[in-house]
Amino acid sequence: MSRRARRGGGRELEVTVVGIGARGDGLAKLADGTPLFVPQALPGERLRVRIAAKSEAGLRGDILELLHQSPDRLDPTCPNGARCGGCLFQTWAPAAQAAWKGAQVQAAVARAGFDPALVQARVEPAQAGRRRARFHAAGGKLGFRERRSHDIIALGPCQTLGAELRAFWRAVQGLPCLEISAEWTVTATPAGLDIAVQTKEKSPPPRGEGQDLIAALAGFTPLARLTWNGDLLAEIDAPRIDLGGLAPILPPGGFLQPSEGGQAALQALVLAALPPSAHWVADLYCGMGTFAVPLAARGHRVQALESYEPAVAALDAAVRRDPSNRFKIHLGLRNLDRYPLQGGELEGFDAVIFDPPRGGARAQANHLAQSAIPRLVAVSCNPSTWARDAALLREGGYALTAVTPVDQFPQTPHLELVSLFTRC
Repeated sequence: MSRRARRGGGRELEVTVVGIGARGDGLAKLADGTPLFVPQALPGERLRVRIAAKSEAGLRGDILELLHQSPDRLDPTCPNGARCGGCLFQTWAPAAQAAWKGAQVQAAVARAGFDPALVQARVEPAQAGRRRARFHAAGGKLGFRERRSHDIIALGPCQTLGAELRAFWRAVQGLPCLEISAEWTVTATPAGLDIAVQTKEKSPPPRGEGQDLIAALAGFTPLARLTWNGDLLAEIDAPRIDLGGLAPILPPGGFLQPSEGGQAALQALVLAALPPSAHWVADLYCGMGTFAVPLAARGHRVQALESYEPAVAALDAAVRRDPSNRFKIHLGLRNLDRYPLQGGELEGFDAVIFDPPRGGARAQANHLAQSAIPRLVAVSCNPSTWARDAALLREGGYALTAVTPVDQFPQTPHLELVSLFTRC
């Protein structure tokens, strides 16, 4: 086993789970008040656990024996459920999961100083499985990391994946290239699979790797492009992603909403938050154009800013290729965490959309709070940092009109938010 004994580990004790922590682990409290986090434990359960590690947040433990079971516990739907750290909630009844997620959003809204009643009904996107996943490879196997381990779970494929990624998982097991320790980002596109391999030691690919993969995938799903440490090994067709009228070529390993249903749900909520009269709109942390493209297609003029240069280049090329010349998107390369839009740069916008990574947009939110922009639409994948940024907007005089949870990752604690703020 690759697990190592850690500080505080080894002790066995009985505990009662009193809730679920923000990361989805069961939460128990020791006699001295120390929090103990136990993966796959449910509220109300009595457990015998072994302490696995100690951290600043508290202790972490593993279930040795289930002494009293929650009525909301279900049998796992995946044979890897006990080992994999991905679908932490697959043994928890859907209604109980939904209630917990709703309470998390309401708590975040309250922390920001707004009325929890503003939380709208949770949106569950149509799910056809993930179109994008990041795998690990080593020792001839490809799969996901085992929870708190470097071991790879190759038994599968994972049930959350779409048909193309499941076919890929089955087809490549045992290929020589999987002997090399690497991270594989695989995206299903209309042209076929886009595969971006990154190795730690920047090793060259095995000889003939492109042809091996093409042969392995034949009859299962086509290969569009293969890159190895950024070098192009094979391109049968450009992996374009339709974002609502424009189809930029995906940068190798570039960010993309993991499911088409999730993308569509987020786009619909953002568009619904902006009236047609919002002529000049800023899309901050725009990525490859998930929101800029449908906004421009609807007639808005968009200022789109992003720090990841390949994404900006991909969107710029798509705009230039479009023969209709109807996508009025003005692109800029900018690190908004270090150099947020401020002062006069924010004047004249009818609305601003900002969709930062998990760390949030503290610096940019500070300047937005001081602006006179009538509408702000915040998209977030982290309710905790959303609450921090929303509090800054409230202090600046913005009112929260609505916040809608989007449950793009069922059976996990992850949740996305789309919220509308208006200038009081």
